[in-house]
Amino acid sequence: MTLAEVCVKRPVFAVMLISFLVVLGIFSFRDLGVDLFPKADPATVFVNVRLPGASPEEMVTQVVLPIEDALSTISGIDELRVRTTEGVATITVQFILERNIEDAAQDVREKLPER
Repeated sequence: MTLAEVCVKRPVFAVMLISFLVVLGIFSFRDLGVDLFPKADPATVFVNVRLPGASPEEMVTQVVLPIEDALSTISGIDELRVRTTEGVATITVQFILERNIEDAAQDVREKLPER
């Protein structure tokens, strides 16, 4: 006797079986612990450079470009952003998710030119 034959001969049993599965699915769905947006904090290192009295153009040519060239050789960089204002440059280095923050910060310290 197949499932189809049982459901045809006993319709109440078929309705109760389907109702049980639906209720079980609803309760299981409510307790499901899936996070649509998992917490992912990529390693991010900020480099702040101050040169009082320098224009933004001077900051870019004299300070930011050499630092960018040095930092671009680090492996695992996902994004490199620079914001320059008068006398201040902020460089944000964001690494891939698998990168450890301590190792990333150490690599950035090693690559920064001494001045």
